[in-house]
Amino acid sequence: MSPYNLSDIYTMLDSLPAKETPFYVLDRNKLRQNCRNFKSAFGDIQVYFSVKANACPDLLIIFSEESINFDVASWGEIEVLLRLGVSSERMIYSAPPKFPVIFKKPTKSVSAPLHSTRKWKSKSWPN
Repeated sequence: MSPYNLSDIYTMLDSLPAKETPFYVLDRNKLRQNCRNFKSAFGDIQVYFSVKANACPDLLIIFSEESINFDVASWGEIEVLLRLGVSSERMIYSAPPKFPVIFKKPTKSVSAPLHSTRKWKSKSWPN
């Protein structure tokens, strides 16, 4: 159950100084339940969320806690997830172009795709 009702949300919106700034209102409990319902509807498969669709850290944390994996398309998306504590083993890099920076970026350990979404290899990179 959300701690806010629709009237509360409208009151908060009216108090915002910028009326044209986009934002999200998330019901964390409903989002968690939707994750569980989605995963149970598809049985024993790995579910991946496309980070480019919404990189809101609160959303990504909830998905991570609900065992949702991540589809990334840029080094920036990888960095966001790593900062949130998501293991690189839970990421798949499926963007068609493969830029050399993805493979050369200095970090302790990054999973680098060998053939897009087919196979991954964990590799340690020098600092």
